[in-house]
Order: sequence, then C-alpha cells, then structure tokens
Amino acid sequence: MLKRTSIIVFFLIFLFSLPASVSPRSLSCEYLMELGKEELRNGCYEEAIHYFTLARLACPCAEKPLFYINLIKRLREGRLREVTPPPEAPPPEERIIPQKVFPPKKKAVPPEKKSSLLARRRRIIARTLDKFERKRRRVKRKKKEAFQFPFISKLFPPKKVERVAEIVKKERVIYLDEQMWSLQPKTVIEIPKDSSVVIVGRNIEKYFIVSEGFVATERIGKDKIRITGKRIGATFFHLWDNRGRWTFYLKVVFPIKFLPPVEEELVEEEAPFFRFGYSADGSSYYSGKRLGSVKRDSLSFTQRTEIYGEIPYGKIDASANFTKFKETTEVTSYTVGLTKGRIGNFKDFNIRGFDIYKRFSSLSLPGGGVRGFTLEARAFRDKLAYEFFWGRERVAYGYLTPGVLEKREAFVEGLKFTLFPEERNNYSINFAKGYGRARPSYLKERVFSLQTQNFLGDIKLTSEIASDEYNLAVLFNSELRRKDFSLKIGFRDIEKDFTTITGRPAGQGEIGGKINLRWRMSKFNINSLLDVYRDRYLYNPAEPGKFNFDWNFSFSFPLDSYSRWQTNISYVNNPGLISPRRYFKINNNYTRRFKVFNDRNLYISLGNEFRRSRYPLSPTSDFDLCGIRGGFNLNLTKNLNYYLRYRYSWVEDILSGGKSSPRVMTTGISYRKSLTSFLSANLSFSYRDEEDTQGIHSFLAGEDSLDASIGLNYRPSSDFECFLDARVRNIWAENSQRSASNALDIRWGVRSWWDLPFRWSPQGEIRGVVFKDLNGNKKREEGEEGIGGIRIKVGKAQVVTDKKGNYSVKVKAKEVTVAVDLESIPQGFIFTTPLSQRVKIIQHKAQIVNFGLSTHSGIWGVIFYDKNGNGKPDPGDVFISKARVILDGKEIVFTDFEGEYFFRDISPGKHKIRIDVNSLPLEYIPAVKVIEELEVGEGTTYVYNISLKKREE
Repeated sequence: MLKRTSIIVFFLIFLFSLPASVSPRSLSCEYLMELGKEELRNGCYEEAIHYFTLARLACPCAEKPLFYINLIKRLREGRLREVTPPPEAPPPEERIIPQKVFPPKKKAVPPEKKSSLLARRRRIIARTLDKFERKRRRVKRKKKEAFQFPFISKLFPPKKVERVAEIVKKERVIYLDEQMWSLQPKTVIEIPKDSSVVIVGRNIEKYFIVSEGFVATERIGKDKIRITGKRIGATFFHLWDNRGRWTFYLKVVFPIKFLPPVEEELVEEEAPFFRFGYSADGSSYYSGKRLGSVKRDSLSFTQRTEIYGEIPYGKIDASANFTKFKETTEVTSYTVGLTKGRIGNFKDFNIRGFDIYKRFSSLSLPGGGVRGFTLEARAFRDKLAYEFFWGRERVAYGYLTPGVLEKREAFVEGLKFTLFPEERNNYSINFAKGYGRARPSYLKERVFSLQTQNFLGDIKLTSEIASDEYNLAVLFNSELRRKDFSLKIGFRDIEKDFTTITGRPAGQGEIGGKINLRWRMSKFNINSLLDVYRDRYLYNPAEPGKFNFDWNFSFSFPLDSYSRWQTNISYVNNPGLISPRRYFKINNNYTRRFKVFNDRNLYISLGNEFRRSRYPLSPTSDFDLCGIRGGFNLNLTKNLNYYLRYRYSWVEDILSGGKSSPRVMTTGISYRKSLTSFLSANLSFSYRDEEDTQGIHSFLAGEDSLDASIGLNYRPSSDFECFLDARVRNIWAENSQRSASNALDIRWGVRSWWDLPFRWSPQGEIRGVVFKDLNGNKKREEGEEGIGGIRIKVGKAQVVTDKKGNYSVKVKAKEVTVAVDLESIPQGFIFTTPLSQRVKIIQHKAQIVNFGLSTHSGIWGVIFYDKNGNGKPDPGDVFISKARVILDGKEIVFTDFEGEYFFRDISPGKHKIRIDVNSLPLEYIPAVKVIEELEVGEGTTYVYNISLKKREE
C-alpha cells in the first residue's frame, strides 16, 4: 500500500506544468535611440548612425532605428522635404463636439503635468552626467551640417541623456517636497537592477510594497527609506509621512552601461591568449618532547598545473595534480575538457576525459569520481539535454604512501535525458549501470529514476522516483521563497534494500518528512528544522514501528542598537533506531558592543547552556550538563586585538552519580597588518588553561597549551600570490591520560598565472549579397536583383560587391563587424535591413550576411500643441502621444511618447494623410487641415508636422 501511495503522489506531481513566464522588455533600445537623436540634433550624423545601429542590435525587431539611419542618408542626399501647410481650422463636419465625446475610462494625465514629470526626470538624470566627457564630445562635434536642415533641431527638442558608466556612482536621492507632491499620484521612479534610491520625507510612519520580489526596502532613519532593485519588473510602493500618503510606480530596469564612442566600436576581435597556471602547497609537521629536538613526522607536497584558452572548436582546459611521496613524485589525477564546443552543426556541447566527477541525482548517481569520459549536449533547439558518461571507479586510500588511487575492476556508465532544460518546468530520465568483479555485492547492476521540476505560482516542486530493479525510492520536495521568508517541505520513502549505482543512499530505509522554516524580519530571525521519520533499515528491534524526531530551532533579536540576544534549541528523540537516544540542548547568548578608549570597540558576550543526554541501551553515555560562559574582544589598535574567553560547567554522570566541574580559559592577542600594498603579515599568541578534565563527559582535551603563529602573504598582482605560515605549540598534560609535547607546523604555497604567447582564432568566411528589396520584407526573393559597387566592411578588411551584388571575404578572428559603407549606397536608396551586424566566426564555415536596399519613400512627423503659434515644433511645445494618423483611409499608426509617427515603404504618387480628431485630448483641436494630400516622389522622405491649438484659442 505504501509503495502504491508513493507512486501515485509522484505521478500527480509529474502532471504539474505551468506556462513560461514572460520576461520584461529591456529599455536599452529606447536609451540608445535617445542618444542617437541627440547626435542628430547636433548634426553629428556619424555618431547618430552609430547609436541607431546599436539600438537595432539591442532590439532587432525595432523599426525606428533603421528609419532614422535611412533618414540621415536622405538628409545628406537632399531628398528630405518638409511640408508645412498654412494654419487652417478643421471643416465643420470634422470638428469635435465636446458633449458627444465619451471620456476615456482611465483618467488621462494632463499634458502639462506629464511634461512637468518628464522635465523633473530629465533634471534628475542630468545631475548624473559626466560633464568632462560631454564637454570633450561637444568640442569635437562638427556642426556645419546642422545648419543645412534647421528644422531638425526644432523637430527634436533638446533632451538630457545619461552618459555615465554605471548609472550613478552615489545613491540617487528623491526628496518628498512640494514639486514631487504636485506629481502625485502614481509618480514613476525607475531603479536600475542592483542599484538603489533613497527617498527622504518627514517622519515616515509606514510603507509597503504591493508586489514582493522586485525591490527590497530598508529603513535607514525615521525620514529615509532605501529601495534597491532586485528583479526586473514593476510594482506600486505606498508611503505615509507628515504630508499624507504617497504612491509611486517603481520600475526596475536593466542597468545602463557606458557606451563607447564611435571609434571604439567592435570591428574585429581575436581570440584571447592561452593562460597557464601553476600552484603548489607544502607542509611539514615536527614533534618532540623539547622544542630544540623536534623531528619531522610528516611531509606533504602537492603541485597543480593548468592551461586553458579558446580554440576554434570551443574553450579547452587541461590540468594535472602531482603528489610527492617519500621517494617518488606521482601524477595523482589529470583531466582535459572542451566546453561550449562547436564542430560543424554540432555545437554547445561539453566533453571531458580522464579523471572526472559525475552526478545525476540523489537516487541514481549521487556523485563519484571515475577515470573515463563524459559528454553533455543539447538537441531539438535546446528542448532536450542529454548526458553520457563511462569510466572506471577510483577509490582514494590516503596520501602518505605511493599508489594513492587503486585500479579497481569496477566500472560505471550512465545516460541522462532532460526535457525543457532551460524552462522552469522540466523533466529528466536517469539510467546508470555498474559492472565488474570488484563492485560490492550489495550493489545492483542498474538503477533507473525519473525527476521533475515544476512551479505552482511561487512554489517550486521537485520530485524523483527511482528503482534498482528490485526496490523503489521516492523523494518529493516543495519550496516557497519570499523576500525574507522561505518554507521547505520534503517527503521521502526509501526501501531498506534500495541502493544507488555507487552505494547506499542518504536516508536508506527511511519514510518520513522534513519541514524547514526560515524567517528573517527587520528585528527577529527565526530558523526551524523538524525531521520526522521511521527507519526500516537500522531500526530498534524492540520498537520497530516507532517514529523518530529531530528538531532544531533558533531565534535572535536585538535588544537595542548595541546588543543582541540569541537562543538555540535542539531536541532529539529516536526510539526507533538501533541505538535509541533522547537528547535536549538549549543555548542562550547575549552580546553587547561598547565604545571605549578613544572610540575603540569592546565586544562582550555572556551565555549559558543546558544539555541532557540519555541512551537507553548505553547508560554509560547518560549525562546532564549545565554551563556558563563569557568573554570579551577589545580592539587595542586598528590592527591589534585582545580576547579572553572562559567557560565553566557542572557535569553529572547519571550511571555512577559522579560530579565534576570542567572549565577552560583561553586568552590571546592577534595582529594583522598590510606592510605594503602587496605584502601583509599576521601574528598571534594564545594561552589555553583547562581544569578538572578527568570525567568522560568534560568534552575537553585534557591539555594546557601555549601557541604562537606567524604568517606572510605576498600578492603583487591578481595573477601571483605566495604565502608562508609557521605555528609553534608547547603542550603540557592536564591529566594522567595525556603527555607533554612540543609541535612545529610549517606551511607554504604559491599561486600563479601567465599569459602564453600564442592564441588560436577561428578561420571562416563571410559572404552575402546586396540586393534590391522590392517588397521590403528583408529577404531576397526571386526577381530581386543584386546591386554592384557597394563597399562592405568586414572587420578590418573591405570588399566591393560584384555586378550581381555578391561579396565574399575570408576572416581569421573570433568576432567581426560586418557593415555597409553608407557613402557607397546609390542615391535614392534606403536600407530595409540593419546597417551592420556582429558575426561570430565558425571554423571552416561560411556565415551569410545579406543587405537589402529599396527606393521606397516615407512620411514622418510629429503631432504637437503649438504654444507660440508659429506652426513649427519648438522645445517648449507639448508633444501628443497615442494620437491616430491614417494614410489613404487604410494604414493606421499611433504617435509614440514623443508625438512621432511615421509611414514606411510608401509608393510614389499622391497620398492623403488624415488625423483622427477623436484620438486627441479633449482640450486640443487641429490648427491645420484634418486631411492633407501629399505628392510623394520616389526615394523621398516627407516631413509633415501636425500642429494643434487649444479650444479657447
């Protein structure tokens, strides 16, 4: 019955499956577009093309970056025409009748308020600008081209954009002042992931986050709250202070990194140099009755060499370990591997040979070392992952004699399949086989298991069911994680004769479950673990059906800003084990920090403990213990510490009735100092005094000792480090069971890495065609001819397309940029594909990069409230978003957040542009004709701006 229940539970869990979560959209493309527009306003067309190209790479499906690249091309060719119709009121039939217009369901934010919000956000960003970098770039710019098209600077009002390396070096501070209050409710605050903002108010009473997990909050004073971005996403944040309730819409976005100038753009990247590493560790132990006559008892010396680097077929690494014995030095282990491999169409695989460590799962192959090989790869577009290994088992016996690892006639092999390895819900099948005469007789030849991982909301469910052909085992675990809270519940049912392919599993023969709770609040920390189970393998014959209990509980909380209390409780009651036991332990500890001697720190701790242990089948192990302890740590100087600890216990031996009072005192000093920027030293002395250690339950060594140690560490760079440590101990006996001695321990070691003078870049081919993209679908189709004479830049090389538009270049590099020389494009043509692409070179394989060109025309402009009535967009005007523009009564587009709209791939001829007046905010009406007819020529982009005015005007 128990076996059937376990199988049913497992398969119910197997059926759980949730749809994949949608990852939030990165804002980096919008940021790059802003940079490009700023360069366009200043007439720096090369820089503008650079940023628009990066925006296209960041978001390949975005149309705007390519549109602006083509716009710049037509600016230079003089094929951009501005259409500025005279102001005209809308015809009566097109006028908006206010009483017939239904208000929007959601309350619209007034444009003035939205403009004020944008202005404040821009001011906040502007304060973080690198002024020196902006000044250097401003001096370098060439502005004469901007005056050829003066309407460009009017069309794009100047905006402040961020140009810092890591967003903000210091924390951003937001003050809850009058200006911020005017922007309520639902003021937007953007926080880069892993960065923080500090909100400063007056008497912040309380606050809370609507959706946990995206941000972390921390109170740093009665008036300050720190908010840190943890996960990309958005949530609402409410806060109450003297003014009232504040509501913020928090958006956690991707960190914006510093963008390199045009001249630093990737053109050609070679593979990095190979690196070689060497490390060594040695130690010697000496002992004797007198310090002057100590003799060496042991000597160990191990060395390790490593080499790694990139080759055309992936990343390769190799290493070997050497151990010195009394007379010989042996190679104790060696391995070589290829990760992220690629050979032809077979790519993203990992292979490793010789000494490997392999693990499948807890119930099939829990982990072990073999000498053999393993292969890990993906298939079916990463929907399936598979692993295979084979090898001879290796068993370590020690490091004091040669033959550290014995060759055994024991072999293992296995195969693992994982379905949907990259998704939250995945499933694995494990198979492992063992054979050979040296394998233990209790092990089975084959083990099968099935694993699942599923998410039920925020709850993670994992399970495994396994069979060794004769017995079953089941594991099930669930986990709920919150910001400061986690709860784990597990169940296990492992039959007593079940084994993995390499040994007995943890919890063999047990059926039961665990509950683990962790809760970290602002003041209290709670941690609890309860394990309840019945053992069917090593059970108590007198109580075979009894359940066993193991419980650990701890909590801590601050008494004030300088002191803390902590309590730990352990309870064990195992009547069902072959060696039954009842055990109880409680520890209490109090710590406090003081400022003494010119602001030096003094840490004091006091505590007590109680332990009771009972073994029904072994009365000699029964005891009761009560104890107290205390101590302090004082910072005498910046680098010098002095400490003293004392512990006193009362122990009663239950069987004999004997009582004892074991006690111990430890005191010492420690000194650490950086002598130079690359040399540091440490020095310590300690004295330990034990008393009344004769009892078997004293838990003391029965020794007094004087200990001194010294160490030096030399690290001139991150690639080199060496150290030397020495420790001397003078030990004298506290009781008759011990003897006096002296000991000397010396350790030394070195870690080093070097760049080797060679590297291996892949050699491949870049080829493609530049063609007329007649239908604008970005793919070359039948009837679309190639275009000759176009210059293509492939890394540092250049090539010109032939009469049919074809080109081909052989390249030896890790990655190159393939781009079209804009100056070689015939007049009138625009791009339908990206202007440049980054391509990874694959050994002996051709990468295809095509470029499409078209002569299609376009219409582009903005819809704006014309404050000064001059009919042209100026920096002070209000730009209208979500307004609907209709072309020829068929094609419909909406203006974006900056009021822009555009139509691409317009055929030559007459076209009608119509603005949907019902899509405008209620306070605005068109200041121009609602319907405008344009004569569009081939290969020309028209700029048609639509101005608005207020009703009372």
